[in-house]
Amino acid sequence: MTAKLVREIMVAAKLGGPDPDLNPRLFVAVEKARKASVLSRHHRTRHQKGAGLDTEKVNYETIVYEGVRAAQGAGHR
Repeated sequence: MTAKLVREIMVAAKLGGPDPDLNPRLFVAVEKARKASVLSRHHRTRHQKGAGLDTEKVNYETIVYEGVRAAQGAGHR
């Protein structure tokens, strides 16, 4: 759970910038992390990394997969 929250912070920071006041997605991700008791130093450093403000380059992107099931015979749904 913590890793998922931290990764969301990094993606949000990369997509919308490092300031939670100007980036609603980052604001929501940071609030979720706080509610889940993720240490503040973790989410602070992760959103800096995601925004490219750290020396280490990290590239996280959001990917959506779409699934399609195989067609069955007529009348089978």
